Amino acid sequence: MTKVMVSINTLSLNSNATILGEIGPILKGHAVSIPPEAHLFPVLRKAEEYGFRLLLDSDCVRPNRVEGIIKDLYETAGYESKTIFPIKFPAGGYSNILGLTVYCYPAVVESAVKTFKECNDLAQKKYGGVTPASALIPNIYGVLFSTQDELPLAEVKTKALERAERIADKIDGFVVSGHEVREIRDKYPFKEIILTAIRDERYPVESDDQVRYVSTKDAVRLAKEFNADYVWIGRPITQAKNKATAAKYFIEAFASIFSYSFFIFPGRGSKHTPFSSSSSTMLSTSSSGSPEWAISSE
Repeated sequence: MTKVMVSINTLSLNSNATILGEIGPILKGHAVSIPPEAHLFPVLRKAEEYGFRLLLDSDCVRPNRVEGIIKDLYETAGYESKTIFPIKFPAGGYSNILGLTVYCYPAVVESAVKTFKECNDLAQKKYGGVTPASALIPNIYGVLFSTQDELPLAEVKTKALERAERIADKIDGFVVSGHEVREIRDKYPFKEIILTAIRDERYPVESDDQVRYVSTKDAVRLAKEFNADYVWIGRPITQAKNKATAAKYFIEAFASIFSYSFFIFPGRGSKHTPFSSSSSTMLSTSSSGSPEWAISSE
């Protein structure tokens, strides 16, 4: 089942309110992602009102900030008795409402992930969470696509595949462009795949820094052929004059062949499982081959 992820990246309460006002009513059963600093609590309320998931994303979340986020959610926002991991929605059933991506030096991120899990365990005990602790371990994704334009596309692809080889046994899935999705799926059939860098002439992107993009038509074909778990779309929707119309356009494009869910995402084991953990972490590698943590503003 392929799900569609769409990204916004703003700390402005007014901007978030405007975007959610336009597309919130069509997000039931889908999701929104914002930076943790972006006036989180009003969005949490909207998540409950409209019934969408919430994913937190930050360019650098240090361990003490992770703990603070959790405490704020439970204490300041008044969620002591409701539990964030997961939370029930008006639509029925439940889904994890909190995810987290981090970007920083490897040692800091490793500590943040460890702290986040420990904080989740603590939150479960202290604040009455109902999700088993084993379900709170982050999903880790290797970010292989690139916005760099100083290298030939073939060389960028080669480097991406080399990085995949180095980190494959440490992650749950890959964030890839359409240029290497075939090789990644063939070599790692049980890893999750997030297909990104999608562009559409109906919704052009200003100051586009993405060099390895594919069209919506090609993305639909590739997602179907190589069983992508998610399709990640950002600026073609968030820069559109009518965001709701743009969101519906992309949803319908992929809904023609898939069941889907819908994310607004700012930006970026051998088991094959749904995106159901309470947090998500993006992992890439540096040119030296050491782990490096990254997000995307696709």
